[in-house]
Amino acid sequence: MKHRLYFLFMTSFFTFITGFLFNTPFEIISGLGRIITSPSILLTDYMAVGNIGSAFVNSGLLMLLSLFLAIRSKTTPSGPLVAAVYTVGGFAFFGKNLYNILPIMAGVLFYSRYQKESFGKFILPALFGTALGPLVSQISFGYELSQA
Repeated sequence: MKHRLYFLFMTSFFTFITGFLFNTPFEIISGLGRIITSPSILLTDYMAVGNIGSAFVNSGLLMLLSLFLAIRSKTTPSGPLVAAVYTVGGFAFFGKNLYNILPIMAGVLFYSRYQKESFGKFILPALFGTALGPLVSQISFGYELSQA
């Protein structure tokens, strides 16, 4: 079981570090800013919106966040958890970012608190539920609504 977590951590970390092979830290930060504020309609290519480095850093960050939540909630590193972490990482190249998955994760966290159960019981629906992340970005940035 520890081998799965180690392997997930290493691939997540290497995905994150790979971004710095393509772009400078300043370019990555500015690219992440563009990624986070894009409407993220389905199949928005984050390599085109930001840059290659920021897309890899975005993917690595989301995978590391997913692993952190899984470890913190004492979730058993099972096959579905591995699939969920890699799904989050894969879709982080087009559609998911830190901004648009947080409301979904927070909603699942609030639900687990309301049910008085461990967040670990709901980690898989939380991670797979981040598939709705582009909807959060579209509502936030895609309709050109007044921010007043």
